[in-house]
Order: sequence, then structure tokens, then C-alpha cells
Amino acid sequence: MMQTIRVVQERIRSGLLENGTDVAANERDPQGDGDQSTIRRPEQRQFYREIFSEGGDLTECFCGGIVSEFGARCVSGEVARVKAMLAAADQSDQPHAPAALIELLETRETSMRLSPLLMIVSAGKSVSDDADGNSPLRRNQIQIAELLLSYGARPDAKDTCGKTVCHYGAGAMATDMTMAVVQRAAKAYETSYLFNQEVELAGLTGDTSMNGMRGIARGYHCSSGRRAVYLHDRGKQVSVKPENVKLVVDPSTESNERTLCDLQCRLGTVSLLETIPSNRGDVAEFLVNQLGASIDIQDLDDVSARSMAMMGMAELVSPAASVIKEAARKRGRETAKADRRKCANCTKPEPRDNKFAECARCKQVRYCQKECQVAHWKAHHKKECRKLAAKAEVGVKLERPPSTGMFAASINARTGEANMLGKDTDGFKKPANVAVGEQFYVKCQGGPPNMPIMIYDETRQCNLSYPPGLAGFEEIRAKIVAEPAFQGRKTYMKASFDSAGQFIDKQSKDPSAARFQYAGTKVIYNGLQSQGTHEGYKNVG
Repeated sequence: MMQTIRVVQERIRSGLLENGTDVAANERDPQGDGDQSTIRRPEQRQFYREIFSEGGDLTECFCGGIVSEFGARCVSGEVARVKAMLAAADQSDQPHAPAALIELLETRETSMRLSPLLMIVSAGKSVSDDADGNSPLRRNQIQIAELLLSYGARPDAKDTCGKTVCHYGAGAMATDMTMAVVQRAAKAYETSYLFNQEVELAGLTGDTSMNGMRGIARGYHCSSGRRAVYLHDRGKQVSVKPENVKLVVDPSTESNERTLCDLQCRLGTVSLLETIPSNRGDVAEFLVNQLGASIDIQDLDDVSARSMAMMGMAELVSPAASVIKEAARKRGRETAKADRRKCANCTKPEPRDNKFAECARCKQVRYCQKECQVAHWKAHHKKECRKLAAKAEVGVKLERPPSTGMFAASINARTGEANMLGKDTDGFKKPANVAVGEQFYVKCQGGPPNMPIMIYDETRQCNLSYPPGLAGFEEIRAKIVAEPAFQGRKTYMKASFDSAGQFIDKQSKDPSAARFQYAGTKVIYNGLQSQGTHEGYKNVG
């Protein structure tokens, strides 16, 4: 057995060295994440996919008895023994978590460098719920995960591939037990930045005498949703809601930047991406609806859960794609509602059937009533109005795309009208039905940084493929990618041609729009266009 283990470990070590991992850095960091550099070469990324799917040498290490006693007892569900070992390592009369406790909670084992929390979900995902059901082992493993978090185990610990508890417990091989652990870890992660830091209590309404007291934040208690805090003045730990605990060094920090399920591994992937090819609609629903996972985080190949769900017949093949598509629709509607224009003074939202009056000079702010306009002018707008007006006229010129020598044609999907464009650059022109300087709507479709953006009006007379590297490409692409619409790969803008026949994208006079001008045609991005239509311009393709 030992010979087999050595062979497997040497194969993994050699593979890590050959595929971009600083193994020496890992060995110097026995209780940390080690080398987490990004793996950019596709052929190298395949190696990490393989060892992750195989579980590394976890099985060999357990069978060979070379896992620590604490790790083995965590995986085997020995709650009482794990609890006793944690209590012995902790010194509750000390403010900070002692080194012995951190060593127990965070020491990495196996070639995959798994912490005890990661070992629980890694071992758990190899046993199906159908075979094991709601067994005492599964319940005990969840209880041990809660114990680890209550003593301060890192919920965002990463293995040698950069995988977190979410990649292990809420991916293609997820079980009810592993998702239960992920759910608890995700809540603990929201305030994990507090652990072992100097904090101050504030906003308490019960024992108000504790407000202003300082101490050291400790672990997260899953059952109550509270954090333990060792108070210097009282010499003991108390349990406090996270919203009543503020960092002393940097009180502006209120949360981690991302949710736990949105942390990317060294390959740039999040666990949600695994759910589509593995047909795990249940896991996708858990990640999206319960944990609030983003559907727009791209891996190193610029693939996101949203874009994968929109590919071909994905929705018919994978239930996870249906979940993600519905999330895209729902979040698009929510964003559109949030983006509704508001009174610049009192922030009252503008009714859909009664537009607010805008500032006559800058056109950048709106008011629900005259009293608000007067009050805002005196307090703020008088100082900024002229600058806003000048900013609205600044723009970037769109260039005529170079010809590829090909000919182009288009068909209006709504009317069925065919339009022969001639050479591929002939679409860089003003539609016949609009005057010089008159604004008209165009659709801009694209997304990948290395692919052209399609820009066309409803008639398809203005119809061009705008390649990377030309003026304005990055600005338009940024708006397309940020668009909260159903597919998130298009946006609508307002355009016009000047007398010289130049195409200008111009910032909108609408405060809800991000505007920018390109010489000749004025194209206005309107953030309200998340529903796929634009006033005066229907979605035709």
C-alpha cells in the first residue's frame, strides 16, 4: 500500500511542477493556501481538472493511514472526539486563537492540500445520497463542519487547484450533506474577515453597557448566526450578531467583496459552471437562489454560466441551464427596476407614465417637483451643472472598419425584408429614413474581447462589424458586458451621422444612461434596456 501511495504522490507532485505550481512554496505554507497563481495555459489546466475529478490521493492516504488523527476523525464523523481535541487546543481565556488551534483547523493534508473542512466535503462527494441517505455519518459530518467553523476554520480555504468548499460541495458531485456544509460555510464567510481581529461592539440594544467595548472576534456559530467575541474588559467570550461587530483598524470594511460561491479557482472557474454539463439543476438552483451566485463570472476562456446556458440547445439538455436563464430574466427585471430614474433631490423614483422634468442646461438630473429643483440647485447642482453639461458633449469617434473584401447582406427577422449591403464596409452609413444629425436607435451585440461587435439599426441600412482595436470598441464592449439584459450580450444605443458622414456614439441626455460620443454618429447607451426592447426600436434579432 505504501508503495502505491508513494507512486501516486510522486505522479501528482511531478504533474504540479510541470504544470505551473510552486511546490516549494506550498511546502513552506503548511497551514495556508500556498501557491495560488493562475494557470493560463489550456494544456496545463487539463492536469488540474483531472486530479480534482479523481480526488487526488485522498483515498490512498486514508487507506494507508497517513492522514492525521484529527483529519481522520473529522471525516469519520466522530463528533465527541473532534470536539474534545478542539477544546484542548483552544485556550478560551486568551483573546486570540492560539497557534495550536490554528494548526488543528488549517493544516493541509494529502497532495491536494486539504484542510479538515475541505476533507469532509471531498470525502462526502464520493458517496451518493441514494446509497447513504440521511445517515448518522452524514449528520455527524455536518455537525463537525459546524464545530470547525465555530472555532474559526477558514470557510474559504483553497486546495492546490484553488478549489474551495463550494467547488467540492456544490459542483457536479454535490450531495445533500456537502451542500449543507457549503450553506453553513457561505454564511460564515460573510464575516470571516473579522476572525482574530480587534473589533468593537456597537448598536447593541440589549446589554447596552457593552457598546464601545473592544475585543477579538473568534469563530462563527451556525445555529445562531452569531460570532464569538473575546471582550478584553470582561475576560471572556460573548456571542454577538455580526452587524454589531466592527473592525477597529478599518471600520469601513463591512463584508468580503464576493460571496463564497463566486470565488474562482486557479483555472478561473466557479462551481456554478459545473452544473450545466453535469445536468445538476438542483445544485444550480441552490447556488443561484439560496447563495446568490453570480451568473456572469467568466473563466479564463471568457465563458460564464450565463453564456454557457445560452449556447445552442443547452436549456433543453440541462436543467441547470434553465435555472440560470430564469435567473438572468429575473435579475434583468430587478436591475431595470433599480435603474429607474430618481429625483436628484429626494430620490423619489420616476413613475413610468409621468416623466420628471430635467435640468434645462445639463439634461443630467431630473426632479419630481419645482421645490426639489430649487433646493437641489442651492445645495449641490449650481456647482456641478456646467461641468455635467460639458461632460455630456465629450465623445469618441468611430472609425470606418477596414474591408475584408467580402460582401454582406442582412434579413430583418421581424419584417422579413432582405437588404443587400454590398461590400462589408458599405453598412457604415446613415439610414435613408433619418436626417443628418437625427438620432436613431442601433443594437450593439458582442462580448468576447477578441471578436467584432455587430452594430445595426432596425432597417439594417446602417450595419457594420466593428473589430477590436478601433476607437470606441472597448467603451461599447464594456457597456455590452455590463448590460443586465436577458442574454447580457447586447445593448441598445442612440446614433446619428453628422454632415461629414461620420458615425458618432454620444452620451445620452438621460441620467440613467452612460453616454459617450464617437465622431459622426451619436450612440446612446440606455441602462433601462434590460427587457430587450427600446422605445421606438423593437428587438429584431
